[in-house]
Amino acid sequence: MRKIIGEKRILFKGKFTIVNEYDLKDDGIEQVHKYECVDRGDSVAAMVFNPKTEKYYFVKQFRIGAQNELVELVAGMFDRKTETPEAAIVREIEEELGFTVGPKSLKLLSHFYTSPGGLAEHMYLYYAETAAQIHDGGGIDDESIEIILMTKEELKQYPFEDAKTLVGCMFI
Repeated sequence: MRKIIGEKRILFKGKFTIVNEYDLKDDGIEQVHKYECVDRGDSVAAMVFNPKTEKYYFVKQFRIGAQNELVELVAGMFDRKTETPEAAIVREIEEELGFTVGPKSLKLLSHFYTSPGGLAEHMYLYYAETAAQIHDGGGIDDESIEIILMTKEELKQYPFEDAKTLVGCMFI
């Protein structure tokens, strides 16, 4: 079995990301392997449904990894020390879509590692229904978000390229 030996070393620390290096060793073998792991923190995402319009809400925004705009679930990062996953997704829905979440509509669908071979990010995926609209949405600070609405039939036909969104749509 492969195990981490020694302490992690910080190779890079940026605004949103830390790259750590670890030494790993297999039982019974002397060779040490060096691995890097990107630590962005934990994240949340949600399949957001408006029961009045019977449409699902997605966001379209530029993603540096894809070097393109992607249509995806409402999502964001959070710090487990200062916020719960439930509070984080309610905050993200309010910031990105401009809606409050309906009472008792928030349900955890799954939680998973986004890409555990090189990322430490752990994601909590929710289902939520909209309640009151409190503003137009579109994100905060430097976010540039377009809100996209789809029926159940439309989302099943849409060629999503984002993994969390593909996972979320599997629950519909």
